[in-house]
Amino acid sequence: MRADRIRKSIGGERTFNEDLVADTELREALEGIIGLVWERIEGHGARGRTVTLKVKYADFRQVTRARSVQRAIDGRERFAAVAHALLEALLPVGRGVRLL
Repeated sequence: MRADRIRKSIGGERTFNEDLVADTELREALEGIIGLVWERIEGHGARGRTVTLKVKYADFRQVTRARSVQRAIDGRERFAAVAHALLEALLPVGRGVRLL
Protein backbone atom coordinates (compact mmCIF):
# COMPACT_ATOMS: atom_id res chain seq x y z
CA MET A 1 0.00 0.00 0.00
CA ARG A 2 1.27 3.46 -0.86
CA ALA A 3 1.15 6.10 1.85
CA ASP A 4 0.86 8.93 -0.69
CA ARG A 5 -2.09 7.57 -2.66
CA ILE A 6 -5.25 9.61 -3.10
CA ARG A 7 -8.01 8.59 -0.69
CA LYS A 8 -11.03 7.26 -2.59
CA SER A 9 -13.35 6.63 0.34
CA ILE A 10 -13.89 7.25 4.02
CA GLY A 11 -15.91 4.88 6.13
CA GLY A 12 -16.73 3.47 9.50
CA GLU A 13 -18.54 0.44 10.74
CA ARG A 14 -19.59 -1.09 14.01
CA THR A 15 -20.07 -4.69 15.02
CA PHE A 16 -22.65 -5.17 17.75
CA ASN A 17 -22.29 -7.52 20.73
CA GLU A 18 -25.98 -8.32 20.45
CA ASP A 19 -27.96 -8.36 17.22
CA LEU A 20 -30.12 -5.31 16.59
CA VAL A 21 -33.66 -5.96 15.41
CA ALA A 22 -35.78 -2.95 16.36
CA ASP A 23 -35.97 -0.09 13.87
CA THR A 24 -35.22 2.44 16.61
CA GLU A 25 -32.06 0.55 17.65
CA LEU A 26 -30.83 0.51 14.08
CA ARG A 27 -31.54 4.20 13.55
CA GLU A 28 -29.68 5.09 16.76
CA ALA A 29 -26.73 2.89 15.83
CA LEU A 30 -26.58 4.46 12.38
CA GLU A 31 -26.60 7.94 13.92
CA GLY A 32 -23.49 7.04 15.93
CA ILE A 33 -21.73 5.77 12.80
CA ILE A 34 -22.74 8.90 10.89
CA GLY A 35 -21.05 10.99 13.59
CA LEU A 36 -17.87 8.93 13.38
CA VAL A 37 -17.70 9.02 9.59
CA TRP A 38 -18.54 12.72 9.37
CA GLU A 39 -15.67 13.51 11.76
CA ARG A 40 -13.35 11.58 9.46
CA ILE A 41 -14.72 13.37 6.40
CA GLU A 42 -14.16 16.74 8.03
CA GLY A 43 -10.71 15.72 9.26
CA HIS A 44 -9.63 14.85 5.72
CA GLY A 45 -11.42 17.78 4.11
CA ALA A 46 -13.07 15.26 1.81
CA ARG A 47 -16.26 15.58 -0.17
CA GLY A 48 -18.09 13.00 -2.22
CA ARG A 49 -21.37 12.26 -3.92
CA THR A 50 -21.99 8.64 -2.91
CA VAL A 51 -23.06 7.23 0.44
CA THR A 52 -22.89 3.47 0.94
CA LEU A 53 -24.53 1.46 3.71
CA LYS A 54 -23.36 -2.06 4.50
CA VAL A 55 -25.58 -4.29 6.65
CA LYS A 56 -24.43 -7.69 7.87
CA TYR A 57 -27.16 -9.83 9.39
CA ALA A 58 -26.84 -12.34 12.23
CA ASP A 59 -26.70 -15.17 9.67
CA PHE A 60 -23.73 -13.32 8.07
CA ARG A 61 -25.68 -12.51 4.93
CA GLN A 62 -24.61 -9.06 3.81
CA VAL A 63 -26.29 -6.38 1.73
CA THR A 64 -24.82 -3.14 0.49
CA ARG A 65 -26.87 -0.19 -0.69
CA ALA A 66 -25.53 3.03 -2.17
CA ARG A 67 -26.98 6.30 -3.35
CA SER A 68 -25.23 8.97 -5.39
CA VAL A 69 -26.42 12.55 -5.41
CA GLN A 70 -26.01 15.31 -8.01
CA ARG A 71 -23.41 17.38 -6.17
CA ALA A 72 -20.89 16.73 -3.42
CA ILE A 73 -22.37 16.34 0.06
CA ASP A 74 -21.32 19.45 1.93
CA GLY A 75 -22.92 19.01 5.34
CA ARG A 76 -23.55 16.45 8.04
CA GLU A 77 -27.32 16.87 7.79
CA ARG A 78 -27.36 16.00 4.11
CA PHE A 79 -24.99 13.08 4.67
CA ALA A 80 -27.22 11.80 7.49
CA ALA A 81 -30.37 12.16 5.39
CA VAL A 82 -28.94 10.02 2.59
CA ALA A 83 -27.64 7.39 5.05
CA HIS A 84 -30.97 7.19 6.88
CA ALA A 85 -32.86 6.90 3.58
CA LEU A 86 -30.71 3.88 2.70
CA LEU A 87 -31.48 2.27 6.05
CA GLU A 88 -35.22 3.05 5.87
CA ALA A 89 -35.42 1.17 2.56
CA LEU A 90 -34.27 -1.99 4.41
CA LEU A 91 -36.63 -1.69 7.39
CA PRO A 92 -38.08 -3.66 9.01
CA VAL A 93 -35.15 -6.09 9.00
CA GLY A 94 -36.94 -9.18 10.35
CA ARG A 95 -33.68 -10.76 11.50
CA GLY A 96 -30.91 -9.41 13.67
CA VAL A 97 -28.28 -7.06 12.36
CA ARG A 98 -24.71 -7.79 13.45
CA LEU A 99 -22.86 -4.95 11.69
CA LEU A 100 -23.57 -1.55 10.15
